[in-house]
Amino acid sequence: MWGKLLLTALAVPAAILLASPAHADRDSFMQYIRGHQINTSVAHPDRVLLFGIQHCEMMRQGVSPEEPSDTISLLDIRGIVDAAQHELCPDTLK
Repeated sequence: MWGKLLLTALAVPAAILLASPAHADRDSFMQYIRGHQINTSVAHPDRVLLFGIQHCEMMRQGVSPEEPSDTISLLDIRGIVDAAQHELCPDTLK
């Protein structure tokens, strides 16, 4: 049961990512994170990507990138959101 729930939870953001502009891709997002030394050491890269995708959708719905999030703790959340804006959803940059 938990496996199906996890797959469903990951399938929706994956579908959103695939439907996003061609600019959005996992590799460039992770390169941005590494290149800017953004702390993601306590999370699996797929979880960090999911976090970035979720924040892109939230920003498209009007949430400010500066609003705090408790989705993942002990990470450089602002840095991950910045990476998401540059590599996953540049349309949210102003």
